[in-house]
Amino acid sequence: MVILDTLLDILFPRFCIGCGRFNTYLCKDCAKKIDFYESALCPVCTKAILPIGIHVGCKPHGYLDGLWSVAHFDGSIKKLIVQIKYSGRFAYIDTLIPLLYRFCPKSFREADLVTCVPMNPTKLRERGYNQSELLAKNFAAKLGKPFTPDLLKKTKKTLTQAHLKRSERLGNLEGAFTCTVKIRSKFTILLIDDVVTTGSTLQECAKVLKKAGAGKVNALTLAHGK
Repeated sequence: MVILDTLLDILFPRFCIGCGRFNTYLCKDCAKKIDFYESALCPVCTKAILPIGIHVGCKPHGYLDGLWSVAHFDGSIKKLIVQIKYSGRFAYIDTLIPLLYRFCPKSFREADLVTCVPMNPTKLRERGYNQSELLAKNFAAKLGKPFTPDLLKKTKKTLTQAHLKRSERLGNLEGAFTCTVKIRSKFTILLIDDVVTTGSTLQECAKVLKKAGAGKVNALTLAHGK
């Protein structure tokens, strides 16, 4: 295994995505420059909140029980995510999993199972992979928790959320997801995605999971973008 790793490093040398330093995808100096979140985010308004939960005024409008994003969607984190998402640089996932683990709240780690935000089947065929599924699979292994990639299905083709106003996003996602099984009562689910913006996608997923029987649904993402 050591010999194989050495050969791979020779054939595909590692360079820091932030500064180009050899033999790492993210050097310590560039990691220190990442704008990490120091508190949870309200799953509805995505503003900071501690302890983990939902603002009183937001609670009637939400289904997620908690949301934590590792960092702001910029700098080295953004570069790593974009390279995974659009260029298939799966080797970067091993660099990001420790960050997910470091910032994942203890209560989130106690989930009964881990799943991910699904992609539309057509888009999945075009891209060939779901980056959120890859992240969730590796993170579930790190936690030692069951991973259920097909728990949610996206059954409706939707417009790209980034092109819509905040008020339009929930309507765009209405009825877009289905749960493939009846979930055991009171199960806590950890939902993984790469980036959260308004939280509309995560909320719709959580709504479907709770209708299928889930007790709690918490969401963990690598980044939060405006």
